[in-house]
Amino acid sequence: MSGGIASDQKVRLIPKDLSLLQDGLVSPLMSTMGIVFPYTPTIMVGHAAQYGQYDITQGQYQQQFFVNSPNPSISLTATFTSQTTKELEYTIACLTFLKSCTKSDFGEQRRDTAGTPPPVLLFSAYGLSHFKNVPVVVKSVSYTLPEDVDYVSGNLIISAGKPGSSSVDITLEQHDAGAGMTGVEYMPTETNTAGVPAEVNMATMPTQLIVSIELGVQYPPTKVRREFNIQDYRSGKLLNDKGFV
Repeated sequence: MSGGIASDQKVRLIPKDLSLLQDGLVSPLMSTMGIVFPYTPTIMVGHAAQYGQYDITQGQYQQQFFVNSPNPSISLTATFTSQTTKELEYTIACLTFLKSCTKSDFGEQRRDTAGTPPPVLLFSAYGLSHFKNVPVVVKSVSYTLPEDVDYVSGNLIISAGKPGSSSVDITLEQHDAGAGMTGVEYMPTETNTAGVPAEVNMATMPTQLIVSIELGVQYPPTKVRREFNIQDYRSGKLLNDKGFV
């Protein structure tokens, strides 16, 4: 046995389609193939069995009958910091990606993919007996911009039509807590080294941010029908290589 968490056991959220990470603000996530939480998050997991009940005339107590097993609930409380340029860039990428995973593909300009629901992600944490490539959807994301921490600012360069070209200026400005430095200040359009027009925006983030994430397990009905077996579940086979929780 060894102390700490092995790199392949860390908590992570990975999209099945990595092309979702190739453009703009989310492009820093390509280096980790998705979100690898920089600090160990608090994970709350709930399992339940749903029962109905029926009455017996003039009897004592009610009889209960099994209805189904609802999807397990998975809630994360994760900490992100922005002490360096890379951390600021990664925090913004994580927030942007998580928020995008709560929205469908929509709009007149999206004729080929319009109506596509939010993506199914793969959630892993701590290996066998916990989570390994569990298919999940992001049900909610919430965070608070606190008043009692320092804030830092950086230039976000968002290139038009060039996947993976988002970057953060190497210079960070730090503001004392309570200085009121929040929001995004618009900067003039510039051109990056590749000659691609880019919008430069000053983004400000707290040096420490706590994010709450609610995940919903999303198994295809055919997978459950064909692969789930309670004996294999008890033995651990389904936990290890099938993604069942």
